[in-house]
Amino acid sequence: MLMKENVSSNVYIIENHPNDSRVKIRTDNIFQTLSGRMGTGGGNTPMVSENAIVRRLTPVECERLQGMPDDWSRYGIDENGKIYELSDSARYKLQGNGIATPFWRWLLEKISAQYDDHTPTLASLFDGQGSFPMLWEDINGKGTALWSSEIEKHAVAVARYHFPDTEAQKEVTEK
Repeated sequence: MLMKENVSSNVYIIENHPNDSRVKIRTDNIFQTLSGRMGTGGGNTPMVSENAIVRRLTPVECERLQGMPDDWSRYGIDENGKIYELSDSARYKLQGNGIATPFWRWLLEKISAQYDDHTPTLASLFDGQGSFPMLWEDINGKGTALWSSEIEKHAVAVARYHFPDTEAQKEVTEK
């Protein structure tokens, strides 16, 4: 579950369960875990009710819940090197399959602090939308995330957009 801070008293969190007809209105300001199926034509989409209007969360709100910068997943670079804008469905899926970065930032800071004698580097397998390189380079400096790998096309495109200079991204972009 993910905490939403500074929610006014007229905003309610609504859980929509895809496998049955349960809809639960939450007044404790805690969101359910984001799902990789969000935005793909079904339920399990967290929604909010504000001033009696129900809506689903926006891609930017989902990025914020995961601790990502606003619009992180908005653009990608395809296999031909062309920048394109991702659909909301693709962005929801990326956030649902992504990591909640606050915990991982804390852990990566602890790991990085163990290296007194040199700057640590990162190679990331099954990286998703580039969350680990984003955190790693924020902690250890640009260029310290050397390599990443992912198979989902939109995740690759977003990572390629944000990290075009890593070896793995250069090879993919040049093909």
